[in-house]
Amino acid sequence: MKRKILPVIACCILFLLPSAKTFAQLSVGLSVGPATRWSVPKSIQSLGVGINASLRYKVWKGLVTGVNFSGYKFGPEEKNTGNVGYKISYYSYTGTFEYHLLKKKFKPYVGVDIGVFNYHTVTTINFGVLGDQSLVKNEYYFGFAPLLGANYSLTERFQLNANLKFNTVIIKEAAPIGYASLSLGFFYRLSR
Repeated sequence: MKRKILPVIACCILFLLPSAKTFAQLSVGLSVGPATRWSVPKSIQSLGVGINASLRYKVWKGLVTGVNFSGYKFGPEEKNTGNVGYKISYYSYTGTFEYHLLKKKFKPYVGVDIGVFNYHTVTTINFGVLGDQSLVKNEYYFGFAPLLGANYSLTERFQLNANLKFNTVIIKEAAPIGYASLSLGFFYRLSR
């Protein structure tokens, strides 16, 4: 778990500058939502659920940058190929770049997340009287996620957020894999 958190902390430090103005532009966010995988074999579940945690910094007018951690789980699957079951998870550690189109209460935006995606699979095989045996595969790949979203300001510091991401994981040996995620949550600005 420590290895997963350290890259996020390192990215946060890179974006933080020791000044009151910087702190005033900083927002934290949390969101949850469903996801669906594409180009999935029929034997593997395509619907999942996940969570996102974000740290954002307003760089200039409509330009926002930050760091993002997300995790999505698909499964557990029933033993749908006889004696085999699957669980698949994606964890992403990304930098995010967004451009906010309006400066009103309702702020639509476009952007992209770029970073490292952890592709985690657990395959469980039933050996009858010998019981189940699990095989775990944990791989890291480069990935990106174009996104569309919107913030709605409830107060000066609190915003509701909704976004749709098209996450693509680039695998050297195979075609890219990916999933679309819809997240609903909030952002809270740390200072006025």
